[in-house]
Formats: sequence, C-alpha cells, structure tokens
Amino acid sequence: TVSGPLEQVLADQRHHLQSTRHPALHTNLIFPTDYRYALASATRRDVDELAWYRNAGSLRVPLGRIVEAANIPPISTHSLRRTCENLLRQAGVDNQVRRALAGWRTEKAQGIYATVARDERDRAVEAIVGMVGLQ
Repeated sequence: TVSGPLEQVLADQRHHLQSTRHPALHTNLIFPTDYRYALASATRRDVDELAWYRNAGSLRVPLGRIVEAANIPPISTHSLRRTCENLLRQAGVDNQVRRALAGWRTEKAQGIYATVARDERDRAVEAIVGMVGLQ
C-alpha cells in the first residue's frame, strides 16, 4: 500500500500521463520519457522499437518532492533502484523480470544494485545448521 506524499506524487503523475495522452501509457511505466527522447534513443540504437525508460536524473524532481513532503533525509535514485531490486528479489520476482523492469541489459549491470541483507544471510546459515542437525 502506498500512502502519504508518495501516493499524491504517483496520482498526479498518472493524471498527467492520461490528460496529455502520453504515447507510453500502454507501458504502465510511472515516469516514461518524452516521445522525442524515445525516438532519439531508437535512432541512436538503430532499432524501430521505442524504449520509454528514462535516465535516473528524470526522477530527481518527483523524488525530491516526496522527500521534502515526508520531511526525511534525501534519497538518491541510485538507492531507490537498489531498494527496488532487493525488494523484488526478496518477493521472489524472477531475475529476468526484475532486469526488464529496471531496464538493465546484463546481469552484471543488475548485480551492481543487488545486495543481500544481514538477516537474509543469518536465515540462510540457520537453515543450513538446521539441515545438518547442529541446532
């Protein structure tokens, strides 16, 4: 469940996409890039398919609004991507699906954002100890 400042920013963004009839509405991306950037990217990559992903800089303004309204310390888009990757991994979302959602082209790029929390490592050790009967 989303609440508070984040809920308002997401609702405002969805309204903006619908009211402007953004050509990337079908992608269900929250912050798709502008058409001209998607077209320029396709031209640069010499492909026909438009990629609607934005760079991390495009989230600075909406993320800054959320941080300011929630009165919390600044959050970088890098930490947001890391958090998203790890929460999806912990939720059991397939590796390839997570990579597609984030726009990473390789597992190596995805690995930069993936971490394993201390409590996850502790649970893994407890499971191994339980399997070999040392508890």
